[in-house]
Parts: sequence; structure tokens; C-alpha cells
Amino acid sequence: MPKLRLPELSLGPNAESRDVSSAASLLDRIGINVAVKELNSSTLDLITRHGFRWIRTDLSWQAAEPSAGGFDFEGLRRGLRAASDRGLKVLGILDYGHPFYTKMLAPRGAVERRAFVRFCTEAGRQLDTIVAAWEVWNEPNHPKFWPPAPDAGEFIALLSEVAAALWKQSADASLVTGGLSTIDDRFLSALVPALDSLAKHGSLGLGLHPYRNTPPESVVSDLERVGLLREDGRAATPGGVRVWLTEWGYCRGTRGVGPLHQAEWVPRIPLVGAALDVPLTVLYTLRDNGPQDVAAYTCGFLSAHDEPYPVDDAWTAVSDVAESITSPFRVVPRGVDGTWTIGSCDSALVWPAAPTGVSGSKALTCGQGMSTCPTGIWVVKPATAYWARLGVQCP
Repeated sequence: MPKLRLPELSLGPNAESRDVSSAASLLDRIGINVAVKELNSSTLDLITRHGFRWIRTDLSWQAAEPSAGGFDFEGLRRGLRAASDRGLKVLGILDYGHPFYTKMLAPRGAVERRAFVRFCTEAGRQLDTIVAAWEVWNEPNHPKFWPPAPDAGEFIALLSEVAAALWKQSADASLVTGGLSTIDDRFLSALVPALDSLAKHGSLGLGLHPYRNTPPESVVSDLERVGLLREDGRAATPGGVRVWLTEWGYCRGTRGVGPLHQAEWVPRIPLVGAALDVPLTVLYTLRDNGPQDVAAYTCGFLSAHDEPYPVDDAWTAVSDVAESITSPFRVVPRGVDGTWTIGSCDSALVWPAAPTGVSGSKALTCGQGMSTCPTGIWVVKPATAYWARLGVQCP
């Protein structure tokens, strides 16, 4: 039987100052990626109907500073305000090059970093009341996003300067590193020690994008391999910097995935995140946004015309239940096999093994009568007897 893992509540300096890490419901830990141009009423209505509580979107340096020294956040502010007015929290990505300052390459030298920091500081000044957390860059270990070539030292220098500026401006600002593409051992070996030192000065998370073509539970072995899984089952650095899953999904066009595996695995991503006590898991993505012969454009819950894929029905079945699930108790199995569990004495979610013989258990599938699309998730309600089998006595 897997060992029961219980969350620790001490998060370090300023970590809960904006209540980013706390969640009354599992849904409070879950977001969706969305483009700025999609921040309109119809899309925001879709996002809230799907149960997402966060959005993650780009805050483009080039768009916010169209001329050197001339900032314009008005259009961005309107879109983010519309999301905030619906109760959505915003993870804003401070990202990408500038045609004047960096020739659209990454900020590499001191002068270029200072220009990027000015942009970040201005974004903080103008959007501080709307943006709940700031992600500094996106996939800095990928040449597409850190051109001409990734360099951990360059990114650490940029991150350090941005963090110092934002924390000076607002001591309780919550920051997360640009999510790394995959579990990149080499980049992490340089980044993690710097994060553990930097986190002594403010709230800081480690962003990861652990894309794969195997079930989401397989992330555990990767986290263990790079030293990011603690004995209590929490995903964190040795110094206690929490892992944030700032982008993760399954694309139907990826070899070994397809629409049914997407429907089975995507709803389990945020459950894995919650079991690992990740403050926020952001799914990718709401809509397909490009030609379907390119795998990266086949990750949506919906087509470009808002036609649902099986994953949409699967997510609806899970999110309807997750609304009432809290997670004071967590089971994180080690190794390939094992049963994952999150929940309370009132109700629990159990996967991927079915809780056979447990009273009150019900399988969640992709909508009514779609037995060809199992999620592998069971809800157990009430869960007192189930937790007792794991050695947890409910009051």
C-alpha cells in the first residue's frame, strides 16, 4: 500500500501573502492558457463554465512598449480586467524580445536586461491589482523562446534583476520562473541552486512544462530523478521552492496520444498537480489555434469553431466533482504502479486503479454512456471508510 503523504503548511517568506497557494476547492488550483486576443466575453464565459479559476497569458514586451520608453497597457488592462471581473486570477507571463532593445532576441547583456526590467516594473505598476502572479519568461531553455540559444546563466541574471525590481516595488509580489520545456536536467542543475538563494527574499516558484506522451503520473519518476520530489510527496526544490506546473497538456497529433488518450490523461493532470501539492496547474489549451497537421495546434478542448473533443466531456465530468473536493490528504505512489488519492473525509478522487469494493465509489467517464472514453478516475463519497483503510482516522 502506498505511503500516505500529508502536506506541510510552512511555505517560507511571503509565500502565501497573496493567497496564491491556498485553495478551498481543487478547482482553485487549476487554470487554462489563453491568448490576449481571446480575452473577450464569449471566451471568458467558456473559461468560467469549464470551472477554471486562473488564466495564464502573455504580457508581451513588444506590445506593451511599442516605442522606446513609450508604454501602453490599456488594451491589455481591459482584457485582464474583464477576466478579473469574472473572478479569474491571472498568471501574467513577462516575455520575449523587443525589436529596438534586443532585435527580438532574448535580453542577454546588462543594457538589454535593464530595458526588460523597466518593462516589468511598469507592468507591475500598472497591472499589480489585476495580476495575481508573474511568470518571468516562457521556456527559457528552448531556443525558440530564448534565441539564439538557451543559456541558464543569462536567464538567472535576468530573473534575479526582475525579482529584485518587482519585490522592491511590492514586497508581496508572487513570482514564478518561466516554465521550462520538459524536465531539463542540465538547465535545472544551474537554476535550482540560484532559486533556493533568491527565494530567501520573496515569494518564488519553479515553473515546469512536463509535456510527454505517457500518462501524467509518470512525472513522478522525472521529479525524483532531478531531486524535485520531497519525502512528503510535495514537488519542490531542496530549499523548499515550490514547483508550479504553468503549462501542460496532451496534443491529439502527438504520437501515442490521439483523442481518447487526451481525454483520459488531461483531466488527471491537475489531480496529479494537487497530489504533489502544486499551487497552480495550468492546462494547455482551451481551443485549437492553428493547422491540424501540426501537433502543437491539436491540444485544445475545443476546435477553432468551439466544437468539443472527447477531452471536453471528460473534463466536464471531473470538474463537476472537483468543485466540492478539498485536499487535506494526499497519496503519491512511488514507482510505476500504485493508487493516487486526494481529498477529505467527505469525498476523495482515486486513480488510476479503481477502488473496488469501496462503498460510494463511482467511475468518471467522458460524459453519459461514453464507456469508450474512461478517465481512470473514481470519486468516493463519503470517504471516511476509504481513508481508514489507508490509516487515516477521520473525526
